[in-house]
Amino acid sequence: MEIGNWVSLGIILFAMLVSLIVEIAMPAAFGITTIVSLIPSAFIAGFVQFQWWLPIVEIGVAIILWIFIYFMMFKVLKIKRISKNKTDYLDKLKDTVTVLTKSTSNYNGKNVFGEIKIDDKTYLVLPIDEQTTINLNTTVKIIDIKGSICYIREI
Repeated sequence: MEIGNWVSLGIILFAMLVSLIVEIAMPAAFGITTIVSLIPSAFIAGFVQFQWWLPIVEIGVAIILWIFIYFMMFKVLKIKRISKNKTDYLDKLKDTVTVLTKSTSNYNGKNVFGEIKIDDKTYLVLPIDEQTTINLNTTVKIIDIKGSICYIREI
C-alpha cells in the first residue's frame, strides 16, 4: 500500500472512531449510520491502488451510503427513538385539570384544535367525545394523549 492509501485509511478509521464515541455518548443511530457508510470507503482505501481522485470516490461513496441508510432507517421504516423522560412527562399530564385557553370542537371529523397551558407550555387539545364543542375558559380534564394532541373532556 502506498502512503496515500494509509492516509485515506487513517482518516476513515479516525472518522469511524469519532462516530463510535458520539454514538456511545448520545445514542441516536447517527454514529452507527456513519460507521456503516464508511466501511466500503475503508475497503477502497485499503485494496485499491492510490490515485489522486480516490479520496473523492471514497467521500462520495460514504455520503451516498449515509443518505441511503438514513432514509431507509428513519424515513421508510420509521424507526424513531422516544425519550423516556418525554413519555413520562406526557403520562403525568393525564388526568390533569386545567382551563381551556382557546376553544375547541370536533364535529363530523372536522377538528378545531384548542389550547391549554400547563407550566408555561402550550398544548393542542381536542374533545375526546364526537360532536362536542368546549368553549374558552372552561375547566377541562386531560383524558388521553396521542402524539402531541391531548384529548380532553369538560368537567
